[in-house]
Amino acid sequence: MNSAAPLFLGPRSHRRFAVWQPARGPARAALVLCPPWFHEYTRSYRLWSLLAVRLADIGIASLRLDYYGCGDSDGDDADFSLAGACADVDLALSEACGRLPGVPLIVCGVRAGAWPAWTAARRWADQLWLWQPIRNGAAYLAALRRLDAEERRSYARYPWLGRAPKPAEPDTVMGFPCRTSLTTAMAGMNLGTATPPAGVRVLVLDAAGTQADHTYAERTIVLPENLTAWADELYMGSCWLGPDFEPVLQALGDTLREPRREVAWTS
Repeated sequence: MNSAAPLFLGPRSHRRFAVWQPARGPARAALVLCPPWFHEYTRSYRLWSLLAVRLADIGIASLRLDYYGCGDSDGDDADFSLAGACADVDLALSEACGRLPGVPLIVCGVRAGAWPAWTAARRWADQLWLWQPIRNGAAYLAALRRLDAEERRSYARYPWLGRAPKPAEPDTVMGFPCRTSLTTAMAGMNLGTATPPAGVRVLVLDAAGTQADHTYAERTIVLPENLTAWADELYMGSCWLGPDFEPVLQALGDTLREPRREVAWTS
């Protein structure tokens, strides 16, 4: 059987929802996917489901996680925190390790999910994959607030308000509850000044021309345009894994065969 299996992690009073996708054939590695946050999480969910299937085809089993307070996990939106996300990723990695002991362990952080993935990789992972990681939390938070203000001015979205913008709601980001403690934690994140996890191979998947932004990475894999443009789209209609994803998939599989390199290199 190779079908995905839903499960809950943690105690009944604090359950985190996850989906386990077995590898096709012998597992070469186990991966925990740390999804993006806020609107990016809900609108890219199908993409990570499709990615899990493609990874299974090359022998990588995966566990897709909903942080506490997000998705189908317990808790309310306001319960989500950076520290909580880090603990959730630890729990998911423990589960993956228990299911496939002895195989390489990969943690993959998408966008802001790079932050808990980075933290957890120090304790658990053989490889850290970062998909379009958010390097500077303060800049990202400012960009989200600009997008939020733009949407509140949208006549198409709020025609009954006329030309007046919809008033901002306190303690929210893109319509999601966001406590001051979370925005403070986000503003303090900066991968550009962080020390890479010791002994962990760091691989970044991002748009062409971004290699210089990721000096902490051992390798950068260039994503096709449709898999980078979605991060700037509110509705994310461009998310799909077409034929141009094949070289990316091949490169990901190759990392399990290649010896670790001591200097940065790109493809």
